[in-house]
Amino acid sequence: MKELMKVFYERSKIFLFAFIATALGVITFQTEKVMASENESGYKQPVFEKVDNLKDYLQQEENNDGYRNFETQYYADPYWSRYGARTHYNKLNSAEKRLYDGLYGKCEEVLNSTKNCDITGNSYTVGLVTYDGTSISENRAKDIAVIFTIDNPQFFFLNNVFTYGNYNGNTKVITPNVYSDFANGQNRNNAKQAFKAQLDNWYSIANSYPTKLQKLRKLEVLIDESVTYVNTQKDQSAYSAVVEKRSVCSGYSKAYEMLSNAMGIEAACLTSETHQWVTINLREVWYDVDVTWEDDDVNDGVSNSIKYFLRPPFGDREHIVQSLWNGLEPRRTAPTPLWMRIFNSMFYYNRYSDVASVIGNNEAKLFDHFMQFGMNEQRIGESSFNCKIYMQNYPDLRNAFGNNYPLYYEHFLFYGVMEGRNAISLLPRNKITSYGGTNYSAVYDPDYYANNNPDLKKAFGNNDELLIKHFVEFGMREGRYSKQSFNVYSYKNEYPDLRRAFGSNLEKYYRHYIENGERENRHTSGMENKIVGAMTVLDGRNYAVLYDANEYVNKYGDLKKAFGYDEEALLRHFVDYGMKEGRQAKTSFNLEIYKSNYADLRKAFGNNNKEYYIHYINYGVNEKRNAQSKI
Repeated sequence: MKELMKVFYERSKIFLFAFIATALGVITFQTEKVMASENESGYKQPVFEKVDNLKDYLQQEENNDGYRNFETQYYADPYWSRYGARTHYNKLNSAEKRLYDGLYGKCEEVLNSTKNCDITGNSYTVGLVTYDGTSISENRAKDIAVIFTIDNPQFFFLNNVFTYGNYNGNTKVITPNVYSDFANGQNRNNAKQAFKAQLDNWYSIANSYPTKLQKLRKLEVLIDESVTYVNTQKDQSAYSAVVEKRSVCSGYSKAYEMLSNAMGIEAACLTSETHQWVTINLREVWYDVDVTWEDDDVNDGVSNSIKYFLRPPFGDREHIVQSLWNGLEPRRTAPTPLWMRIFNSMFYYNRYSDVASVIGNNEAKLFDHFMQFGMNEQRIGESSFNCKIYMQNYPDLRNAFGNNYPLYYEHFLFYGVMEGRNAISLLPRNKITSYGGTNYSAVYDPDYYANNNPDLKKAFGNNDELLIKHFVEFGMREGRYSKQSFNVYSYKNEYPDLRRAFGSNLEKYYRHYIENGERENRHTSGMENKIVGAMTVLDGRNYAVLYDANEYVNKYGDLKKAFGYDEEALLRHFVDYGMKEGRQAKTSFNLEIYKSNYADLRKAFGNNNKEYYIHYINYGVNEKRNAQSKI
């Protein structure tokens, strides 16, 4: 309670001082509205309140609040500083930068503090910042303060009103004022948390897209579909758009500026007499975005148009840049809207009936479909760019982007056009058949590999780098079809010496042909369905008199499906299961005939099928018993 009374007492002294000083005429207030706006519904020109004899205020502030003056280096909280623009700051002279830095330091301390703001004159302020009147004129100081406020919308508590005046001699003072709702430290902190939560939400959604074009468009849609255009008390602050969802062009633009910069895309606001919008730097070319004019006030999931998105400077009266920005405004020279080289709404509408039947001929909705889905599906948005062709033509891009298809569209816009890359017709190409220093061309062709393995075609398309990588790391082990003239199963089946050496290790057959087989003129096809010299000996017993691997596998479809032409697996199955099941593995031996022909064997073996096979091997052949036809 004592602390609360102390705070109340300190605040009361300030109010009392202001009241007495006003009554005695010690301090005079002058309110002027510079460059008054003709259109009060949009961007409002700043208001400047002059307060004379500010020395006592500055002394009071230093004694009670401990605010730092402008020479102190502000500590730039990295979370909040990323939302600010530095485009205009970088063009200021050293004296102007010192003033700007002083303003930043005061505002940042207020942002990160729960202390209540003091009153200077008749307004709450962030604290007084001094500057040298011989280096910066009063009018220029006002400009710097306005530029600072527009560049740093993260300081949501600033209200577009400024207090200024003389301190002592050539030392002048200026400070941004604070909305009365945010002068209370706890209220301001609560508002900051709500502000941060919504910024984080929009940031996470927009920044999840891979390209700058998609990020910027999604951000525009998020703002337009969340905010209603209406005048409010705080409509010159980003807070009105981000938290209250009710704002005018100032709130729309500042929210867009903040989040673009946070995503690493340089953005800065510009103003006319009555309007505010954003300009965006993409590869040193500046494009304008008017988020406000894209909003149709209908929250249906899309913006109203794409006419004001990443386009050249507007030529209408509402977008004539005011003199405040002279010498600071970026050189905006974009000749056409950025996206025109990859998207045309009528082309997209006519080409894709599945999209047209759902969306209709709505330019904005077609564009947003292209941004969210079309690029990921490699759809053609304009006749001058075909993503599939662009991918296939340039191995360096495939190596860089893989199957992240939107990145190809962005590369074409930012680099491909300038480099003269071809995105509409296939170029002759040298197929990539080498990997890790080995040339696999004897057993591998990228086109054949992709076309005969649908899962790879779907995963890698015609990306030579990814296809050869898969073949070497997985394809050979899996026995994939990799070249029309080379069939690994035929190669394995035809050569017993290779099977004895490599067994079922398919990769070694590919490598043997590369290293030796081609030079030895070994055959690589024609034996896919026949094993030459198939093994007949297992565990020391030779089953050749009643077993032939080719007859066995071709007679029983379940075995072919299970084992293919794996000679060892087939023989193992015959020995472990086939004889017990009475399967016939060679024309010269039929179990049922052998049983039927010899009563002595039936008496000896009964229904133990395997014993008949073993008897035939050990005795029946030598005794010339008949196992092929009934006696």
